[in-house]
Amino acid sequence: MTSLNFAQPDVTLRLDLAGVIRHAALSSAIADEEIEDWVGRAWADTVGEGGNAEVHRMLEDARTSGVSSFHQVRQVFPSGLELAVEYTTVRLGEDAGLIAIGRSLEAVADLRARVIADQASMERDTWKLREVETRYRLLFETATQPVLLVDVEEATILEANPAAIEALGVTRERQLVMDVLETQREAFLGMLARVRTQGKAPGIVLHLGPERRGWLVRASLLEVEPAPVFVLQLSPSATRLERGAEPPATMRLEDVIERLPEGFVIVDREGLVRLANKAFLTLVGQPYADAVLGQRLGRWLSRAGTDADVVLDRVRRSGPLAGFTTTLTDERGAVVEIELSATGSSGEQPPFIGVLVRRQPSAAADAKRLGKALLRDIVQETVAAVERSSIEAAREITRGNRTAADNLVARRREELRTTLDRQAADLGGGGPERGDDPDRSPQDD
Repeated sequence: MTSLNFAQPDVTLRLDLAGVIRHAALSSAIADEEIEDWVGRAWADTVGEGGNAEVHRMLEDARTSGVSSFHQVRQVFPSGLELAVEYTTVRLGEDAGLIAIGRSLEAVADLRARVIADQASMERDTWKLREVETRYRLLFETATQPVLLVDVEEATILEANPAAIEALGVTRERQLVMDVLETQREAFLGMLARVRTQGKAPGIVLHLGPERRGWLVRASLLEVEPAPVFVLQLSPSATRLERGAEPPATMRLEDVIERLPEGFVIVDREGLVRLANKAFLTLVGQPYADAVLGQRLGRWLSRAGTDADVVLDRVRRSGPLAGFTTTLTDERGAVVEIELSATGSSGEQPPFIGVLVRRQPSAAADAKRLGKALLRDIVQETVAAVERSSIEAAREITRGNRTAADNLVARRREELRTTLDRQAADLGGGGPERGDDPDRSPQDD
């Protein structure tokens, strides 16, 4: 059986037909009062001054008609407490007596006072809200730069201030995307998506309006009922499109990284690869980026990833790192000498680290440089040997004439240097060092 809950009266009095109290009960709100002394006393004797007449009237009405009207009296409790109580009296049967049911007006008055206070507070808040709304509406209407309120779902214009209407020619209930150039729509929608998920995004330049004027557009998210909206603030940009001209190309950092001739990867705190360009894929011998994304960078570096850990730890503790040499082992097992440079995405404990991987010069290039150095040494030694022979021959030809011998050796030396310089250049080497003393005479040996 379903139980029914009825509001419990604050005071319940069981009376006989003469109005004498036979039983009394109180609600929990005033349960601390001791009312046993009321039993056996006339109800009229327990009320305050002026309440006797009201009690007698309720008793008489209940005895004659079965129920009385509501009357208010000051009920006096044995402790001296007085409460304004509103009673009604009902006859129970022929000889069963009467019952008086009372409700404290103090609680009602307190509740009424709180309701009135809450209503006054709500009215004050409503007026404050209207004042704020009026103030911001005035700022919105008088702003000299275009401002748009845009729906977050369909990018539909909900409000446009007079500056926006004049500069852009936009109207309400129109999708702003339709006024954006096709080449710029992806960037525009990407900015809105980022603002919706992260709360903010860098501004972008859009060419809007009939003249395709450049505007720097910044977006923010405004949480209002019944649904949030985007607030777009536009400020003039220096760029401007001529009619029929193509919009300026937008720079994408990903495209620049992809075209780097050196390998480039971005790793997270755990050293897992989150981005890799084509040059890095070529270095490790993988055709697709999916094969390296999520893998540890140390997988391809020497000593089981120790070098990768050293590089990443160094960047986290000390900042940018350059010129770290190590080896890289590709998927086929080939080992190449590399040089690493790395930096973090922020100052301390960066969440991401960018690593530039540069291949070291090959052994063939080193051998070529070594060959050039050896050729230069050989040329210098040849020049010295020929000069010594020329000096001896000059002494014999001039029969000891020092001046004639010096002139002959000088001409011979210049002819020899010119010939060897030309041959060394053809071979890719270098001629004899010009720092050798050209005025050395036969008598110096």
